[in-house]
Amino acid sequence: MQRSHLSLSLLSGLIFTLFLVACSDDEAPPPAEADAPASAQEAAASEGQPLTSNPMPEGKTGLISEYDEQCPEEEDPSLECEWLRGLVVEDVVQALEEIEDSHDQRGVEEALAALDLEDEPEILVAACRILGRFPDTPGIVEKVTPLLLYSPYLQVQQIAANLLSRNPDPVAAAMGSQWSSNHGVLYTDEPYTELPGFPAHYSDMDFPEHPDAELYTPADSDRSVGWWVAATPAEVSAWLAEELGIEALSYDQWLQRSSEEMMKAYQVVMDPAYTEELQKLTQEYMETRDPVLAEKVQKKKAEMDAVSEKIESDTAKSLANALTPPGGVEMENLAYFVAEEKDGHAARAILVYRHTGAERTVMQMAWDLRDYPPAWPAAN
Repeated sequence: MQRSHLSLSLLSGLIFTLFLVACSDDEAPPPAEADAPASAQEAAASEGQPLTSNPMPEGKTGLISEYDEQCPEEEDPSLECEWLRGLVVEDVVQALEEIEDSHDQRGVEEALAALDLEDEPEILVAACRILGRFPDTPGIVEKVTPLLLYSPYLQVQQIAANLLSRNPDPVAAAMGSQWSSNHGVLYTDEPYTELPGFPAHYSDMDFPEHPDAELYTPADSDRSVGWWVAATPAEVSAWLAEELGIEALSYDQWLQRSSEEMMKAYQVVMDPAYTEELQKLTQEYMETRDPVLAEKVQKKKAEMDAVSEKIESDTAKSLANALTPPGGVEMENLAYFVAEEKDGHAARAILVYRHTGAERTVMQMAWDLRDYPPAWPAAN
């Protein structure tokens, strides 16, 4: 993807302040012995040395100036500009990592400022790691939520979700936990790895397309795509009912349906006649030790085990666990729509609920992996 031009003023101030905080680490009292100042500005002021009076390392100053002079904003930056940009990013990441290692709370202000460099995932990840030590820092939710929702980088969304899940704000915590729960099959060590693209087969599944819907990544999973709209749940449910020609199910009705689907699948294993025959063969073998009976018993058990394994596999691929609402949602306001049925189970379904923090309604369009491919290659 094309990256925007780095901000000279932001980077200069950021590296400068991070350098001061890192250099003063030896003089700062450990967190257990004294309360750290709320910001780098207050820390420097308390020591009688304003941030603007200390010289920044010459190498770092020259590097930023060189980048700014030689690399104006352009659509196709040269290899030299990309190289210079990489050096500047490396300096910022190194400074952030030093602050993380120091456990110095004075670095949170600069970490929050670093989150403005939204197209530099290495910096974003390093900044979030600092904030991860102080998850209740004011301003985290406002800064990190857009990264969770809109960053194209998998590692950035992963660490943003983890950070939000530990925030005192219950809405933010639920959003972060939901993302982590739904994206467990995805992993990368590379900061520039982007999330898998939109499922190629999604359009063929004929889910209703709400005219005002925007992507909502926490509701994405290996078998679902999340959307949200400004309309109320009642309005969205009415629209879906008209589009699909069906009525909504409540949370209790959905649970009952899912339970009935599972019970039907287990009827083969729990068939009284089948179980009685196996018990009879087992008893006869115990009395006679006939090898022919032993073979029949083993064959029956193998058949039962194969059926059980298939049921477990089908359950893992089903919608039973995929359409679980996030924490904090009022269950009485949930609505489920079974958009398609196949072989006695829900092949496609839609969960509707209200996201109270954003005052928006989420639609999670989900499908059974027995009927349609997974959204991500990693889920195969």
